[in-house]
Amino acid sequence: MHLSNLPKLTRLLAILLIAAPLFGVTSLRAVEGPIDLDRAIRIALDRNTDLQRQMNQVSLNQTTVDQARAQLYPDLNLSISPSERFGRTFDQTIGTIENQRSESLSLRASSNLNLFNGFADQSTLKSARLGLNASQEDLERTRQTVAYEAASRFFTLFATEELIQVEEEDIASQRQQLERIEAYWEQGTRARADVLQQEAALASAELRLVNAESSRDLAELRLKEILQINPLGEMEFTGPSLDNLTTERIDYRADQLFREALERRPDLKSQELQIAAAEEQIREARSGLLPKLNLSLGVGTSYSSLNQLSTFSDQLLDLNPDASIGLTLSIPIFDRARTKSSVERARVQVKNEQLALENLEQDVALAVQRALLDYQTALKRLEVTTAQQAAATEALAAMEARYDNGASTFVELSQSRAQQVDAAGSWIEAVYDVELARLAVEFQRSSDIRQTVVSQ
Repeated sequence: MHLSNLPKLTRLLAILLIAAPLFGVTSLRAVEGPIDLDRAIRIALDRNTDLQRQMNQVSLNQTTVDQARAQLYPDLNLSISPSERFGRTFDQTIGTIENQRSESLSLRASSNLNLFNGFADQSTLKSARLGLNASQEDLERTRQTVAYEAASRFFTLFATEELIQVEEEDIASQRQQLERIEAYWEQGTRARADVLQQEAALASAELRLVNAESSRDLAELRLKEILQINPLGEMEFTGPSLDNLTTERIDYRADQLFREALERRPDLKSQELQIAAAEEQIREARSGLLPKLNLSLGVGTSYSSLNQLSTFSDQLLDLNPDASIGLTLSIPIFDRARTKSSVERARVQVKNEQLALENLEQDVALAVQRALLDYQTALKRLEVTTAQQAAATEALAAMEARYDNGASTFVELSQSRAQQVDAAGSWIEAVYDVELARLAVEFQRSSDIRQTVVSQ
């Protein structure tokens, strides 16, 4: 039933129910103006939630460092204890028991400073600083990952745009071919079956266009996803043309790429820092075997109404002030193996971090080699598809001439056209595959993706 056939109130409720799922989308930030590749990367770096969470982790680790540094400082406490007492007491002057009410006030300031605790505080501070540096390296790798993903999705979107253009050009050619075949049929030089087959070929081309447009829409959604923009909004993306893409071969060397990755990858640096932090935790655990020395300071005073011979200020300022200073030496003798267990756990953690580094180095080596192989394969595919496209285009032109002269069949013409369309699409995909494979190599070697794609 159409909405206009419903009562007014019912129509209003129906509209609200239909629009309700869209209200949450309006909270996404809009982007004005066209978005090119550089702006897409900047937007992704500004809005990506994974990157923001990593920034929050860096802030938390900075707080941990501040807290560990504060453990090296003395503390300071001030206590104020007013009290009022009610009770019965024996008055010796008159020999009777009487009710008595008294007030008192106690003021005290104290401070404690750890002079030595087996270097535990220093190791804790070093471990916290190393953890902070590791999280900063993780943040940098996350930035690189977000930039790489945004650039990859951006190029994928424009690859689908180019494929749509190929399909549109094929549909235009198919329609022109249909007009020629209909003219031949009217002249009696072609059978009606050729017209029907050409109509079917045109319908197939239109279906391929629908599929290409669907792929383009999905690619645009994936790009909007990483940019954190409204998926329902109309956005204008401006990308490089095929002529502007870099397809010249870059002579990468696997050993050099791997060496650069080991030297530059932030995730490897982060893992090395994690190992160093874990080693500091061993030193922190060993501090339980050493003695501890603490310095304590205190000053205070008090007042009591029971002392009727002195005033409030006399008691606080002259009679009752006191000060204290003391040292406390604690020597561990037997702690029921707590320190030994802590040291062993810390050592195991160091071994686990070292194993994680070995696994990460292996993953980096495999990723670098895989990216390089993909790049080399993309270059070979581009070379083959370039020759294939030229040959298919020339073959189609010759086949169309032969068909117009009655020297070939419709089946031969259809096959030649299909080969030309496939070759054109394969060439476009190969061009973008070279660019995407090059980006993958640069990402694995820890290059600045934004500078890489903008400077081309």
